[in-house]
Amino acid sequence: MSMSVQDATKVREGFPKPFPNIPNNVVEQLRLNGKVLVVNGAADGLGYAVAEGFAEAGGNVALWYNSNDAAIEKARLLSEQHGIKASAYKVDVSDSQQIQDALKAVLDDFGKIDVYVANAGMAISKPILEQTLEEYRKQMSVNVDGVVFSAKYAGEIFKRQGFGNFIITSSMSAHIVNVPTDQPVYNGSKAFITHFGKSLAREWREFARVNIVSPGFFDTKMGASPEALNEAYRMAVLGRQGHVKEIKGLYLYLASDASTYMTGSDLLIDGGYNPSCFLYGPEDARFGERPIPQIEDPHDVIVKIAYTGVCGSDVHFWTEGGFARKVSEEHPLVMGHEASGIIYKAGPAVSNLKPGDRVAIEPGFSCKSCTYCKSGRYNLCQKMKFAADPPSTHGTLSRYFKIPEDFAYRIPDSISLEEAVLVEPLSVAVHGVRLADVRPGHRVIVQGAGAVGYLTAATAWAYGAKQVVITDINANKLEFAQKGLNCQAFKPQSSSASTTEQEAARLKQETGLVDGADVVLECTGVESSAQLGIYALRRGGVFVQIGLGKAMQTLPLHAMCEREMVLKTSFRYGPGDFEIALGLLESGKVSVSSLISSVTPFNQAPEAWKKTMNGEGIKNLIEGVQD
Repeated sequence: MSMSVQDATKVREGFPKPFPNIPNNVVEQLRLNGKVLVVNGAADGLGYAVAEGFAEAGGNVALWYNSNDAAIEKARLLSEQHGIKASAYKVDVSDSQQIQDALKAVLDDFGKIDVYVANAGMAISKPILEQTLEEYRKQMSVNVDGVVFSAKYAGEIFKRQGFGNFIITSSMSAHIVNVPTDQPVYNGSKAFITHFGKSLAREWREFARVNIVSPGFFDTKMGASPEALNEAYRMAVLGRQGHVKEIKGLYLYLASDASTYMTGSDLLIDGGYNPSCFLYGPEDARFGERPIPQIEDPHDVIVKIAYTGVCGSDVHFWTEGGFARKVSEEHPLVMGHEASGIIYKAGPAVSNLKPGDRVAIEPGFSCKSCTYCKSGRYNLCQKMKFAADPPSTHGTLSRYFKIPEDFAYRIPDSISLEEAVLVEPLSVAVHGVRLADVRPGHRVIVQGAGAVGYLTAATAWAYGAKQVVITDINANKLEFAQKGLNCQAFKPQSSSASTTEQEAARLKQETGLVDGADVVLECTGVESSAQLGIYALRRGGVFVQIGLGKAMQTLPLHAMCEREMVLKTSFRYGPGDFEIALGLLESGKVSVSSLISSVTPFNQAPEAWKKTMNGEGIKNLIEGVQD
């Protein structure tokens, strides 16, 4: 749906809607006095803890159970202890008629339903190849049908009443692939109800709120194998399972008037797992967990990742599985290297950063002791550990990422966490421009209008270039760069139409670079582009190769010698480049916000790679894991 500028500036009829009439005092907001709350799967474990929390806050509760009739006595005790009304109802949530009958009984007994918690679930933790179809159907009937049936018939009541609150108990397994237990059906069922709940929030926006709780390992009667629990202890920050009393408050918040502005939210409460996006091979991405990184060196910091950017190397990994070293089934790799985040923990020797600081990440960590590091060229360190480098240096597509403190750069308030992702590619641009020694009055050609090319052109302007010409074969990117940077644009013809030398002559003629450019900054890594740039360079000019392409390429060496041109190669970034990049952003000399084309949720990360692969957008971001 599209609208005119005039329509977009009009105030929509019926908006803004009024604020809810709720108490100012937060304790009063959390009280449930007079509310009627239904909890299914409430005989024991998490469900009973939720019902108990509601009763403790003054709510009248209906406990639904399937076979454990201990719920009857528990309802009586809740009523007696807390002075509220409580009743128990035997309901098989996989039977739609039983749900309808039980809802009618609750209405007859209580007069209304304010909150419905779809909590009942079951876990058959088996690989699909070992699970029978009967087990599959049974699990889906409870985990999926039970929630859908509950929503359908509770939703009808909410709509008639004009108010309601639906809370779904999902699982951390909706976000990750559990290890070491293979349980694809369980995981899939939880992913379904999570997205189902978010969709309901939209559908029911006029009369009810819908939210989802995704617990991790809690000590309930459902239990987990000793092997799975050991992994949970290892991977969770807190090193243990949760106690059900630790989750009551979250459900109370969602059921109460304290959360009236919350709907469509999925709240992950897992003790601090580290969900990660692994690449196992070409176009084979899977979500799983890694251990939470620990402070080992006193100068380390742990960053909670906010956003990760997608670049050409990510696309190459997605399509090819890597460069010289490939990912594999035995050695999958967490992807991502352009990133920003918030300091989560800092080592005892860290002096310049503290938890809560927002940072841009330099993703390559040098040894600091070799000849290259000591001479100030740490980007050439042969012991460099660069994020997302096979076989074992994992990247930033995790909740948490550990780095040495001097590779995390605090960002000023004027720079958003989304913009901070682009400090890394901007540093690539800064390094190339500094190598070329761009000065005021220089005429510069930048080849490639992708993110690095765009930022290189912007940096050349910031360094005083008199004229900037940007080239690309993608007309949309070229137009975007031309408008955003106020530079000249040139679109080369295909090699079948003319030679690169002829195209260089045409470029010089059309842009007024009669004698050629003082500097050419090649950002594509494409052989024909490099050839064109060399032919378009003036005698004695400087050519800097920034983009990486095929390992072996042909260059016009004769023309290069005749022109006595200077050929330099640029690799990532070096000392001072990140600080300069941040300075350019803070001063406003370079702006990056317009380059951000999309933000993809973490659990859909491969979609961002596909967008970039298809040439959609300039810089696509992947959101960090949401709590």
